[in-house]
Amino acid sequence: MVVLGYLISDWIHTRTEKRISSNSEIILEKVKKVAKVITIEGYFSEMYDYKDFYNFDWSIFRKKALIRVKARVSVGINLEKATFTADEKSKTLYIKNIPKPEILSIDHDIDYYDITEGTFNSFTPEDFNKINEDAKEHIRQTALKSDLFSQAGHQVEDVVNTFKVFAETAGWKVEVDTIPLIN
Repeated sequence: MVVLGYLISDWIHTRTEKRISSNSEIILEKVKKVAKVITIEGYFSEMYDYKDFYNFDWSIFRKKALIRVKARVSVGINLEKATFTADEKSKTLYIKNIPKPEILSIDHDIDYYDITEGTFNSFTPEDFNKINEDAKEHIRQTALKSDLFSQAGHQVEDVVNTFKVFAETAGWKVEVDTIPLIN
């Protein structure tokens, strides 16, 4: 009887197809023109220890997680803040108000390890959102303290020199007001 049940179960399992249905809608919300140049990317990896408890750090009141954050921080200049003026008579391009390098984007991935919840304290979706925001802010603060900005400042000079080469190829010259110095 057991063998017959196993054979019928096996036959049903091999003869039927597993069906998965999914549905998705993607909506493009907004398109915005930008003029930003990434001059340096920094890659960060960090282990982040999160702990939350009520009054007493006992296991029934504690929730904790070990999180690995991997991030790419892009630093560069926002050319929308600069002023470009062309004088066609003298074939001169004037570039003024080149901004200092800034963080243009932070792309990060989070992997959760060792998630432990207490009997009276468990994770909510808001907790995971808060952890995500805190991890991104920590990466931002680390990037601000790093030497990415001084390296990006040196790269700005290369970007300006590239403008000059392109302009000179077309018979123009480029005059730059100042290139911001990074300390």
